[in-house]
Order: sequence, then C-alpha cells, then structure tokens
Amino acid sequence: MDRDTIIKEIEDVTELFYQQKTKEAYSRLQPLLTDISIYVTGIPSEEKQVDILESLKEAMGAMEQQDTTLLADILQYDLLEKL
Repeated sequence: MDRDTIIKEIEDVTELFYQQKTKEAYSRLQPLLTDISIYVTGIPSEEKQVDILESLKEAMGAMEQQDTTLLADILQYDLLEKL
C-alpha cells in the first residue's frame, strides 16, 4: 500500500472512531496497521521510522485502554503528521 492510500485509510478509520462505529473501525484498523508496518520498513530514514513506530505504540496503548477517542486523535494528529 502506498503512502497516499495509507493516509486515506487512516482518515477513514479515524472518522469511524469519531462516529463511534468502533466495531467497523477496529476491523479496518487491523489490516491498516499491517500495511503501515510494511510501509515503515521501506522508509530510508531510521529516525522517521522510529517516530512512526512510537506513534503506533501510543495507538496500541490507547487500544489497550479501550479509549477510541484517544486512538483516533493519535491517528489523526500524530501519525498522519509523521507520514
């Protein structure tokens, strides 16, 4: 998946979380995280890779806390900015 497609999917998933459509959002988030991980490995800048992975760790923490608003905020305002 290319960068633009990933960005669009993040925006779509984020919107689902904000609309409280959590089941659909989580079902789309799972494969998206895999795509992001694959994309990150192709980034030549190790520093940028670490930044993106740090955002993903924060997102995972929000998922563990079942805080969908925080998760959506991390995706929208942190991860997208780093991509």
